[in-house]
Amino acid sequence: MKGNENQLVTSWDNYPEIFSPEKGMEHKLSLVDLLADFLFTGSYYYYTIDILGQALSNQHRNILQVHGLTEMPQTLNEVIDLVHPDDMDFVIRAEEAAHRYILSIGIQHIQSLKCCYCFRMRVGDGTYRLFHHQSISIVVDSKFRIVKSLNIHTDIEHLTRVNNRIVTIMGIRGNDAFHQMTINDNRMNPLPDLNLTLREREILRYISKGFSSEKTAEILGITTNTCRTHRKNLFRKIGCHSVAGLIHKATALGLLP
Repeated sequence: MKGNENQLVTSWDNYPEIFSPEKGMEHKLSLVDLLADFLFTGSYYYYTIDILGQALSNQHRNILQVHGLTEMPQTLNEVIDLVHPDDMDFVIRAEEAAHRYILSIGIQHIQSLKCCYCFRMRVGDGTYRLFHHQSISIVVDSKFRIVKSLNIHTDIEHLTRVNNRIVTIMGIRGNDAFHQMTINDNRMNPLPDLNLTLREREILRYISKGFSSEKTAEILGITTNTCRTHRKNLFRKIGCHSVAGLIHKATALGLLP
């Protein structure tokens, strides 16, 4: 890849099966529709990355206010410069962990998977806050390698200041895949497989919002008794006896932002 390279882009070169050296073919894309697959729980912004040239496009205006910038960033380097220096090693290893996992299950699934993890970024007052990062490929080449990706950053400092160092690969667009890895001491350790179903993960998110079984059932189009059964299974699988405990442990496990 050409241009002013940084540590992250250098690591991309180690995965030619993932990142494309081609321009690819543009397709009509509704960012609004795609962003419906992402849950925002704080101040957020998004942008797309051209892998070949590392140029940014579709930058959301919030990026200026959140980071105290006067001009819209035009390159990936400008965004990476906002990452806390002590977190860059984790970011690189998180990306590589995600790449290895995607290759292990088949790169043809890449557009129905999103990658999530957290790191600190510099904000407008010069301090650093914890952000939740989500990414998905939106343009691929004939070999399913990434040509363009969409990144979403959400300020979650109001929820937690601790990076759980968990990388999550989650299915979207009808894909129910869900896999997590912890990254500590230069090792990747898979989290315990709780075998949560897609429906249980949906209900977990509504529990975290304070929704009752009745309200959740109405939204999901299922019976209240079915919803209550899913809730009981969640408490059993995660090993909690109260809603507060469930939310706390689910957040620690990376099941909730």
